[in-house]
Amino acid sequence: MKESIIIGLLQNIGILLGFAMLYEVAWLKKEDPKSLWSKVISGITIGSIAVLLMYTPWTLITGITFDTRSILLAISGMFFGFIPTLIAMLIAMVARIMLNGGGMLMGIAVIISSGTIGMLWGKYHQLLRIKNKYLDLLLLGLVVHLAMLGCTSFLPGDTFLITIKAIAIPLIVIYTPGTMLLGILLLNQTRNVENRFAREKLNELERRLSQILKSGNIVSIILDTSANIVFCNQYLLDLTGYSKKEVLYHNWMELFITKDISENVDEIFAATMNNKNFVKNFDNEIVGKNGTVSFISWYNTRLYNEKNEVIGVACLGVDLTERKRIETELNELNNKLGIKNQQYKTLNQELVIAKEKAEESDRLKSAFLANLSHEIRTPMNAILGFTELLRTHELMASERESYINVVHKSGYHLLSIINDIIEMSRIEAGYTELNSNLVSLNDLFDELLQSLVITIPAVKPIQLKFNKPEKNLTIVVDEVKLRQILINLISNAIKYTEAGSVVFGFQTEGIGMLRFWVEDTGIGIDEKHHKLIFNRFRQVDEELKFARGGFGLGLAISKAYVEMMGGVLDIVSSPGKGSRFSFTIPFVEAEPVVLIGKKSVRSSKPKSGTRDYLLLVEDDDLNFQYFDEIFKNEKYRYIHAVNGLEAVQICEKNPEIKLVLMDIKMPVMNGFDALKLIRQIRPDLPVIAQTAYALAGDKERILQAGFDDYITKPIQKDELLHLLEKYMS
Repeated sequence: MKESIIIGLLQNIGILLGFAMLYEVAWLKKEDPKSLWSKVISGITIGSIAVLLMYTPWTLITGITFDTRSILLAISGMFFGFIPTLIAMLIAMVARIMLNGGGMLMGIAVIISSGTIGMLWGKYHQLLRIKNKYLDLLLLGLVVHLAMLGCTSFLPGDTFLITIKAIAIPLIVIYTPGTMLLGILLLNQTRNVENRFAREKLNELERRLSQILKSGNIVSIILDTSANIVFCNQYLLDLTGYSKKEVLYHNWMELFITKDISENVDEIFAATMNNKNFVKNFDNEIVGKNGTVSFISWYNTRLYNEKNEVIGVACLGVDLTERKRIETELNELNNKLGIKNQQYKTLNQELVIAKEKAEESDRLKSAFLANLSHEIRTPMNAILGFTELLRTHELMASERESYINVVHKSGYHLLSIINDIIEMSRIEAGYTELNSNLVSLNDLFDELLQSLVITIPAVKPIQLKFNKPEKNLTIVVDEVKLRQILINLISNAIKYTEAGSVVFGFQTEGIGMLRFWVEDTGIGIDEKHHKLIFNRFRQVDEELKFARGGFGLGLAISKAYVEMMGGVLDIVSSPGKGSRFSFTIPFVEAEPVVLIGKKSVRSSKPKSGTRDYLLLVEDDDLNFQYFDEIFKNEKYRYIHAVNGLEAVQICEKNPEIKLVLMDIKMPVMNGFDALKLIRQIRPDLPVIAQTAYALAGDKERILQAGFDDYITKPIQKDELLHLLEKYMS
């Protein structure tokens, strides 16, 4: 009996060892043990081993046989997992059913309990937090075989107690340690295979790392704690031209690092050796044997011994020399392109400025020519018109004298325009000189007051005043130029003042300086235009709809004269608050001088019109007088308006008006704006433009604005009458 027990135990032990070999060969060493196919094959194999165990039992006492399938299934559940163990359990149960016998139910219960406990233990045993693997496996064996003792309840009643007494001690003493021993065997196999795989991977990694270090375009070195080279790869030697003998065990700093960066590299190396300040990445240049310079980007890692002490540093470097060269060339090219771009930008700005100046010059030229044409044609209209009237033989002596005065005044006006243009040209050419003489300022200002007060239109309630100082001054100055400056400033003040006052005077300022000033209550000038108005041919009201006469030379000439005298012409002005022009010049006081032969100028008021079918819109007194003479002996009766606003009001209140002769350039409201308002209240009323604007494009511009026809100054009597006949018949 004992011999059969030993033989049975040995057979079971041999089968379990075969199971252990299966675990190592077919499970651990398989490339993909997790695949479903591998799990199925393993489950069939384990089930076959369980069947083999059941067919090689050993008899403890008569009628009671044992095998180790409980150990097999428990260990299978823990190490192989669910699918292989479940398949093995199914195969074992089928085999046990085929064996039949009184213990069949207990055998099936043992198979189920052993496999299930093993699977649950393998998945959840870490919850027990048992760190000792031996104790963990021993506890597994104990639980499995205590459950096996419980399975004896499935035996027939007459054999239950006998079986319990027979198997209790062997299960605890033999089966429980046997489960632990088989588990330890599989656990050691697992560790051995894992270690072998790790060594193989480490060897492969070492082999690959060695290949990387020895070849390729990666610089690799190992330095000890003193920066001596203990390893270098072939690429470093090829890059620098040194042999291995010339490099190994030589100091890296002394051999490859230039003096200008050696201090910085020393600091980085010292930091690399320091656990607290490890520098993983940095870039620097190295110098080869023949002086060639290479730029390397490094990645560093410290090396430790078994005592965790730093014994050196391994450095991998990428050769960035070519990229650095390309970057340098690109930077240089970018700098050159930047310079070129800046030059082009500057040139473009200059071209834009030149273009703007050209456009401005062209605009100023057009504005100047338009104003010049208007200013010349206005007096020319009076000259030619009244000259034609002088040919009439029926004129009375008084009428002839009046016409001659008109021609004389218009000629003088035309002459002043020409003189201004010539004088501006002389100033720019540098031909104008100062001609000083003694001048009594009070006498000069009194004369200016008398001559300019009569130029104020009757429709303007303006007081012209000389603010005479208590002490008169006689100075040495160019009287002609001083007079012209003051006339220009006072005339402008009158022109741009609708009501109020124009006051002028002089006063000493400091030692040897004299200030002249003209102050008005006119429309004022925006600060942004203060510099512009002193430029030649420039006016704030350059557009037709704002123009008040003149063509922009008065202030330019005045400024030039003041600067020739050593002074400065200033302005203080803002819209709606009037203007104050002043200038300072140095002076030397002289003895008083008596001026004789003063002249006075008188002017006559225009005739007033009578109510009739023709509306004449004209702001110039002489031109109105010319029209008045034309219509005097004709069938046309007329109403006179002096600006566009008045014309609109008359048209609205007088439906008997059949035609409007509209001037373009007028104060208050110009002809263009007046036409728009007239078209709104009387769209069918013919409106003819009569204007001194006669340059190319003026006619098209006027007709496009909506005028029915167009006649230019100087106006011919016959042409005007023919035009009136055309629209009035």
